[in-house]
Amino acid sequence: AVVQALYQQGRARLFFQGDQRRWPVFERIARVLDTEITEGKTVAEPAFNLKLYEGFDAHSQICQVREIIKTIDRLDKAVIVLSNPDAIIPLLSQIGPVVKDFNISMGYPLKRSSLISLMEHVFAAQQSRDNRGYYTQDYLKVLKHPLVKNLKFQQDPQVTRILIHKIEEVMTGLQETPLSGCVFITLKDVAESEEIFELAQKTLSATGISVSVEQLRETMCRIHEVCFDIWEQVSSFAGFSECLERFLTVVIEKSFLEHYPLNIRIAAKLFDIAEECAAVDFSHEPFKQTELFKVFMSRVEREIVAFIGSPLKGLQLLGLFETRSLNFDHVIV
Repeated sequence: AVVQALYQQGRARLFFQGDQRRWPVFERIARVLDTEITEGKTVAEPAFNLKLYEGFDAHSQICQVREIIKTIDRLDKAVIVLSNPDAIIPLLSQIGPVVKDFNISMGYPLKRSSLISLMEHVFAAQQSRDNRGYYTQDYLKVLKHPLVKNLKFQQDPQVTRILIHKIEEVMTGLQETPLSGCVFITLKDVAESEEIFELAQKTLSATGISVSVEQLRETMCRIHEVCFDIWEQVSSFAGFSECLERFLTVVIEKSFLEHYPLNIRIAAKLFDIAEECAAVDFSHEPFKQTELFKVFMSRVEREIVAFIGSPLKGLQLLGLFETRSLNFDHVIV
C-alpha cells in the first residue's frame, strides 16, 4: 500500500528486473499499479546449457564439483550455490588445491566445528561421572578426539597419540592390566598405572622417539587437567568461563588448530562467549553443572562464524538467498 501510494502520487520511481510475461508475481504487481512491467516488445529468452549430475552422497557431489571447476577458464565468472552450509568445509578441502581465490558469503555453523564436538565429549564425561569415577567409554571419547590425541606436550605429538592408543588398548582389554575391562575409571588409577606408560615407552622407542615414563605421566596429567579436572567443580558461569578459557588456551597452543584459519576464528568466537559468561549479572550465582553445559550449548547452537573473502574477485560460494539479481557465466548448484 505504501509503495502503491508513493508511485501513484508521482513521488517514487520503481525498477524491476524481469518481465510480467515470464513472472506471474510481476503480472500481479503490474495489475495493482496499473502499469506494464516489460523488458521490450518480445520476451528475451535466456540462453543456457543445463547439465544434471548425480552423486550418491554429499562428498561424491563435491568431487564432481571439483572436476567441473577444472574445466572453467574464468573462475571469477563462476559461482557455487550451496543450499546447506554444512557442506562448506568438505567442499573447501576438495577445491582448495584447484582454486586460488574464492569468496564465501555464507557463515559456518559453530556447532559443526571440531572444537564443539570435543566440548560435547568433555561435558558428556562429566555428566556420566559418579563416585566410581568416569564412565570408561566417555573418558575414551575425549582422549581419542583428534584435537586431544595430537596435543604436543613433548617434542613430538606422536608421543600423545601413542600414549592414548595404549590407554585405549588397556581399557578395551587388548593389553591385560589391572585396569582392563573397567566400566568406570579414576584419573588417579590411570596416572599411577606403570603398565600403560611402559607399553607406550616401548612402542615409542621402536619408532625412534626417546621419552621417559615421567614425561609420559606428565603428558597424561596435563590432558587430565584441561579435559577433566578443571570441569569437575564448575558451579557458576564465572567458573565455567575460567575453565573454558584455560581449555581453549591449551588447545590452541598445543594442537594443530592454528594451521586452520577457520578453527582460529571459531576459537575466537568461543573466547567471546566465555567473556559473556563472566560478564552476566548472575555470573557468581550457583548453578548445576548440567544447566551450565546446557545453556552454553544452546548459545552455540545459533552462532555462525563468518569467512574472510572478497566478493569482487575469484570463485564465489553463495547461499540460495544471496544469488538474487546476480549473473554468472557458470552456476553450479
